[in-house]
Amino acid sequence: MTNFALYEYSTNNIGDDIQSIAARRFLPRVDYFINRDQLSEFPGAPDGSLTKLVANGWYMHKPYGWPPNLRANLDPLLISMYIKTSDPHVMEAFFSQQSLEYFHAYGRPIGVRDLHTLRVLESKGIPAYWSGCLTLTLTANTAYQRGDFVLAIDVSDAVYEFLRDNSTKPVWRLTVMIPKDLPQKQRFELAEYYLYLYQTAHAIVSSRLHVVLPATAFETPVLLVKERTYNPQRYSGLQDLVRNAYTEEYLDNFGIFDVNGPTPNPDMYLAKRSQLVHDVATFTGYDSVATDLVHTRQFTPEHLSLQLLQIIDQTRRDGERQLAAHKTASKAARQEQRTRNTLLKQRYDQRLAAARDAYEKQKARADQLQTRRHG
Repeated sequence: MTNFALYEYSTNNIGDDIQSIAARRFLPRVDYFINRDQLSEFPGAPDGSLTKLVANGWYMHKPYGWPPNLRANLDPLLISMYIKTSDPHVMEAFFSQQSLEYFHAYGRPIGVRDLHTLRVLESKGIPAYWSGCLTLTLTANTAYQRGDFVLAIDVSDAVYEFLRDNSTKPVWRLTVMIPKDLPQKQRFELAEYYLYLYQTAHAIVSSRLHVVLPATAFETPVLLVKERTYNPQRYSGLQDLVRNAYTEEYLDNFGIFDVNGPTPNPDMYLAKRSQLVHDVATFTGYDSVATDLVHTRQFTPEHLSLQLLQIIDQTRRDGERQLAAHKTASKAARQEQRTRNTLLKQRYDQRLAAARDAYEKQKARADQLQTRRHG
């Protein structure tokens, strides 16, 4: 029997989990969860049977568990890979003699997410091609109705205020950063809530790759705003598939992306999407076609962001309770965890209070602007 595995994470970015939800579409079931950054530690199925893994994503963080264990009988589809070449530890792991031998014995070209990673692999003599990102295969649920709100996700204060001042609709400000300590179950739940928002938003402005690409796949009008943290290597190739502008360009010209009446996204991603679906479905022998967001619930559109923050807060609390129930560390470690949990609680309590206040102010401002425009 063939087993199927899915990546899990201990990072602070919900975008990682969104990449696993994209891969989940192509798995008939999930027999094992493998921590991406500890891939080399996966021992394989107890009976030695084959395990298939869609190995898309960012490579990688500590402890740099690469390459896969050859004794695990693990067959990974290396696709939509981004290799962080600016990290010397990643370079050491990926281009060690052991890793180069693994790549050359792999037997298939490596699918990479961006053109920079493609050039690096080719410079090492490793067969590779530009696959694009697997999140482009996410599919929208036609039962979800488009909301009357704009999402500003991980943008600067200047961009947020610019949107708030020019939008006739409420503008909700969110971040993709989450506590690292959340159990995987809660992480996937949160990722599904985020994807629900990406599907139902009227428009989205974000600096985050795994906001912009899922929104593009969902056909939600979206702008990639290139803030000061923009990394041209990481986005190479992908930026050409989406609408994008530097912060200064957008602040000078709202017409680049008028969130009040946004035009459809470019459709250049469709060819990459089609090829990705074919390649991954052929590898696993399965395609559910739909992106199943099993934990989503129907929100009142004008309260979407506020409710999401409440859910994030509740999920964090649930996660903390689970962590507390399974603590086996020393007294000093438990005290450190309590301190961290207190800081997390303060941070989310502040964010929740700010969201409530922002909702009231933004709703009043939007109502006033609508009244003036239709007066």
